[in-house]
Amino acid sequence: MFVVFEGIDGSGKTSVSNRVARRLRDRGIAVDHVREGGEFASPLVRRLREVGKDPRNLALEPLPELLLYLAREAQILSELTRPALARGGVVFADRYLYSYVALSHHARGLPIETVQPLVDGVAGGLWPDLVVLLDVDPHLARARRRVSKIDARAAGKPTGTGSRKGLAGAGAQRRVRAGYLELARRDPDRWMVVENSAPDVELRAVVDRVCEEILRRAAPGGKPARSSASAGAKARAGAASAQASADRAAAAGPHEAPGVDAKASVHAKAPAPAPAGLTSAAERFFAAVEARAVREPAVAAYLIAGMGNPAAHALRERLAEAAPHVVAYGLRGLGDEEAWRMRERLRDASPQLVARSLDGIAVEGERAEAMRLALADAEPAAVLATLGGNDSPAAWALRQRLAERDLPAVVGSLRRLDSPRAWELRERYLRRAGEAATADPVAAAPLAGSLRGVASPEAWRLRRACFDAAPVAVLESLAELDDDESFDWRERWVERAPRVVLRSLIRVDHPRGWALRQRMAPRAKEALDSMSGMDGEEAWRLREEAVTLWPSTAVKSLGSLIAGERGRALALRALGAEPDDLSLLKHVTSLTHHASAGGSWEESD
Repeated sequence: MFVVFEGIDGSGKTSVSNRVARRLRDRGIAVDHVREGGEFASPLVRRLREVGKDPRNLALEPLPELLLYLAREAQILSELTRPALARGGVVFADRYLYSYVALSHHARGLPIETVQPLVDGVAGGLWPDLVVLLDVDPHLARARRRVSKIDARAAGKPTGTGSRKGLAGAGAQRRVRAGYLELARRDPDRWMVVENSAPDVELRAVVDRVCEEILRRAAPGGKPARSSASAGAKARAGAASAQASADRAAAAGPHEAPGVDAKASVHAKAPAPAPAGLTSAAERFFAAVEARAVREPAVAAYLIAGMGNPAAHALRERLAEAAPHVVAYGLRGLGDEEAWRMRERLRDASPQLVARSLDGIAVEGERAEAMRLALADAEPAAVLATLGGNDSPAAWALRQRLAERDLPAVVGSLRRLDSPRAWELRERYLRRAGEAATADPVAAAPLAGSLRGVASPEAWRLRRACFDAAPVAVLESLAELDDDESFDWRERWVERAPRVVLRSLIRVDHPRGWALRQRMAPRAKEALDSMSGMDGEEAWRLREEAVTLWPSTAVKSLGSLIAGERGRALALRALGAEPDDLSLLKHVTSLTHHASAGGSWEESD
């Protein structure tokens, strides 16, 4: 029996598939998992996977990307899957060819007539008996991924430089999810859709349900064995309908999933009534986070990151022991007394993330300088990461003190600084690193990062030199720039890396910037992320056009404008359409508290 687990990144595929495998083995059933523990047994497959993930391969177009992924899948089938099936028993795969239909067709926009024949050719007639789709709200999936990285960073484990696929932003995740749901709708006998978002459903219940379904299908008289023809034929037959449905789902809120029977889900609930006002939105948000904290305390702590509400601080007090690293991470930019007390409490348990929380205008002052000094020897890179744009004597004293220990991190802290003193440090780094400073990805990233917001001719020379080795860091360095060359680069790369390119438009009020936002808003929420607090008619027009497509981000972009009549009306409109959107509830809660406290709004880097 061949069983495939599918879902967007962060849906829980690896956790569920591994637990199901262990549960079945405990019952005496032979299970061969071709990606046990989230890692392929084949070194060649792992190397092929790294090519697709590597952000240096930014220029990879959708068709060659598909061919690369299919080459990897063909190797998995030949080296791992088919031999395992020949041995008998149950064979698990964490992803199969459906992933590439969802990514290449639904997310990247390649015609199904191009994608499906290539997928069918690699399959060679082999399709699974059961596909388990772990369906998750993309916002929650992102939270789970971030929690995993935060904990890994705190433990000193490598977290990588990010995936090339992630450069497409949140819109691509939503389109992939919609594609999966459409595939499930068109082949219900093969697909089992399991919601893995509900806060009141334990992972054990999800595992139980999947085990029961596998045992039922494996029993005599269960579901029919593998079909060699239906999957590709059904996909081609429904291509037009599939794309239309995926487009509708990508434009819908995170809780709208067309074509899936609620009875197929472990947990299904009726939509809640729309909040009567902004205050009730806050009540609903904290109730949802409280419920999440029972099952996933670290995810609950992530969901309140950056919030200075009394209710958020009360939750941190309760979650600090279970999720110290994520609680410390969530203090970034918070300068109130409760945040400082929590930093002191967690300084020994999570020094790196406490150090990284000392970032932002609201945190600056004597307390921040004292804590940086106290943590500098233990966590130099984390402390230096909070000094971007900081030209104070205290900041320069720290750079001088730490330059011999961690010159790359010192150079990385020079973003927005175009002074002779800053260039002296960059030149020192270039002399020490030699050719590697612009040719090696690890060495080039801090140098490129140091150019953020700097538009001098020398900065542009270094950007060009570093681009092949560290393209993402170079594109991030365009933040706040509005010269012609910056816009030429943005327009060249926005299709391949919309998340990074669009976020570089933060605080940029320029006709070419508005044209890029308008062009990309239907597919990338980051077009709205870049205009936080902007009050011009272009910003309002874009918010009001996009609020049904990206309700959470349209409201987040208001910043302190939520306190005005027009901002309040937009927020209420979004809440009326998406009363269950957790991200929307968070932004309404956070912004209304911030506005009522009289704070000025600052968009984070």
